[in-house]
Amino acid sequence: MRLAIVALLLLLPGSAAAAVPDPTKSHADPILVANISGADMGNAYHVNVRDVGNIPKVGVTVTINFPAGAHSRPLLEQEAGTAVSCTTTPINISRVTDGQGNVVFHARVAGADDQIRYQIRANGVLLTTIPIRSTDMDGDGDTDLSDLNAFRMQFLIDPRGAQTDYNQDGVTNLADLQLFRAEFYRGAKGSFCP
Repeated sequence: MRLAIVALLLLLPGSAAAAVPDPTKSHADPILVANISGADMGNAYHVNVRDVGNIPKVGVTVTINFPAGAHSRPLLEQEAGTAVSCTTTPINISRVTDGQGNVVFHARVAGADDQIRYQIRANGVLLTTIPIRSTDMDGDGDTDLSDLNAFRMQFLIDPRGAQTDYNQDGVTNLADLQLFRAEFYRGAKGSFCP
């Protein structure tokens, strides 16, 4: 009788727990660096979703959630394949995982906010929380002279401050200035979720 039960259990499909994304097996970059244009400045944001068996999860919706009152807000215009939801609480942007359980965001975000932690979720399961940095430091939908002044102040007064460390090497330096400069000269503008 026991052998029959064991054989039956082996024939049944995997447990429901295996179908759920597992935060301990999944990976998400620790910081999201965004801009207004969506141009790749070495800032692609990667998430890999896996289940408890370390199997990549295909077709999972990965969301970046922006809590109410946060300074950073997603633009309405995002790259192809990224959905924006301004009417949900919280506001979010989302993409669906590929055959290896991966998504890559080139997020267009107004406002830099290194203090608030933004949630990364996969099919609703919390994977991690992260800070968001953007070249649009003041959150008005462009990277302009006011952002340049804010960058300059950070560069001169507190180069160890994280908000302008776009290449994530631990300091605001000339490499970050080059990334900021390229976005500044693009002159991109966008409308953001209210």
